[in-house]
Amino acid sequence: MRKTGQSIAIQRITPPRRVWWLVTIGAITLVAIAAGVYTERRRDARQQLTAAGAQFLIQPNWASQALGEFCPLGLEHILHVGISGSTATDQALRVLGRLPETQGLALRGLAVTGEFLLHVSPHRRLEAFEIIECPMFDDRYLDELSRVYPSLEILSLHGTPISDLGIGGLRRHERLRSLDLSATDITDGAREMIVQLPAVRDLNVSENRITDRFVVSVLDRLPLTKLIAGDTAISDRAILDASSSTLRAIGLAGTRITDEGLEALARFPALKVVDVRRCGVTASGIEALAARVPLLRIITTDGELGDWYFE
Repeated sequence: MRKTGQSIAIQRITPPRRVWWLVTIGAITLVAIAAGVYTERRRDARQQLTAAGAQFLIQPNWASQALGEFCPLGLEHILHVGISGSTATDQALRVLGRLPETQGLALRGLAVTGEFLLHVSPHRRLEAFEIIECPMFDDRYLDELSRVYPSLEILSLHGTPISDLGIGGLRRHERLRSLDLSATDITDGAREMIVQLPAVRDLNVSENRITDRFVVSVLDRLPLTKLIAGDTAISDRAILDASSSTLRAIGLAGTRITDEGLEALARFPALKVVDVRRCGVTASGIEALAARVPLLRIITTDGELGDWYFE
């Protein structure tokens, strides 16, 4: 600042050009270091998961498209991670938090407890989580599951010892549309929590100790499109007392359904598929239902099953 008579002239001080270059180079260096650390952590995570028997579904991204087969580990986009029947531990699974873009995770037949969830930051992109036939994953970790994966739309807990006490841990999954609780330890007591999951459309509760009350409650209070309740103690009363305008498929294999319950299925206007394998229905009962609902697909043998369970 320089005084000239009564006026004050302000002289703008412009940093030397080399200062701007130093700042720019410093910023680029910091970004490069951060990117390097990020890539290294991802590379290490993939290597550890590979050692644990993981398989990956890779989605092409800018790095893989530009570099092709020369794309280094850590830059690719991992869409899905699956680990089946390996010796993977909770310790090994902690690195899942380093793959924030993953949308699907499937764990099958592992001796993991769910303790790894305590060490994973919230992951809002994961939409599908399957932990199947993992006998050590129990009620204690369902709350953590809601914290870590709050955006789940598909959840399978098949073959885990989840019970009525733990189902409350699912209450925060407002986007959950497909829920598989087959071969768990739930009973009728779980129905009050399940009907509070507003987005659920596909529900599998087969191989559980549920009764007619459970089926009536979920059909009356949820707009289900598919219900699989096979190998349970439900009877004709479940069908006679329930109603649904949205149900398109129902699995009743291995239940106590007879011709009376079969006939009552004609009251479900949207129904397209019914599985009555190993039930007490007769050929005449099946013919009578087929006559009333000509477009209904009635499955009576394993050979007719197809893939509708997975649609």
